[in-house]
Amino acid sequence: MPAKNLKKTGILIIPLVISVALAAADRPGGELLSSADELRLRGAHEEALAYYEQVLAEDPASPAAWAGAAASLEALDEARALAVLAEALGEPKAAVPAPALAVLADGWARRGATEKALKLLAAEPEAGTGRYYLVRGQINLARGELPGAIKEFKKARAAGDAAAPYYLAEALLETGHYDEADVYLNEFLDVFPYVAEARCARAEVYFRRGESERAAEELTEALALDRRNKRALFDLATVAASRGDYGEAIRRYGDVVELDAGEERALYLIAKAYEHVDPPVAAQKLEEYRRRFK
Repeated sequence: MPAKNLKKTGILIIPLVISVALAAADRPGGELLSSADELRLRGAHEEALAYYEQVLAEDPASPAAWAGAAASLEALDEARALAVLAEALGEPKAAVPAPALAVLADGWARRGATEKALKLLAAEPEAGTGRYYLVRGQINLARGELPGAIKEFKKARAAGDAAAPYYLAEALLETGHYDEADVYLNEFLDVFPYVAEARCARAEVYFRRGESERAAEELTEALALDRRNKRALFDLATVAASRGDYGEAIRRYGDVVELDAGEERALYLIAKAYEHVDPPVAAQKLEEYRRRFK
């Protein structure tokens, strides 16, 4: 169950709460900010955004208002959020804080503008900007720069970012630090027990430690949460093959190919599994694999 084979199934999307300090009531916009933050944290982003906009009309340089507005805008319409934040960077009166910059950088990075995103995140932010560090870590992880990713994810966790333990664990899995990864996965799953990708990651920990039964149970739980989770299906097939249950492995790898016809790893491993139960079919499958992918 190589870690590098587990990161091609998409990026985990977790709702992230941007921590914004509540303004004092005697500060301009303080009561509005408090109300806006309460609404945002309840998920009432339309109403929160209206309050944030009122504060910014009075105080265009309010970092708390910018941070909150960015979070609500992103929840409502990411494309609009990126446009508004990019425009704000050119406004001399705007003071776009690190949490808002992280929203913009995250959006740019996921659209392929990685260098642009990194440039935006070049400065070391003030305390309490966990997502800022998280995005820097995600970019490093995507590039395979694992020491840098681990460093940034640890900063994000220390700053209170709720998703940081999961991403930190994934980076640690890539480097073979399975026991340490297990600690952070347990921390994350204690709070977010219904995230299938995190369950898959913990299954890899178990598998790497030789605990195939626990790995299979964890992957079955992941599938109960997300029946079309390609990572869980692929890894269940890998566990089955490791036990010599080639029929189950073929079935599970077949499920992966059914979900994604371009999944060449699964098609190749179907052929390898058939070598143990039906060599003529294995030869056919291997030829199909070579025809399609070589």
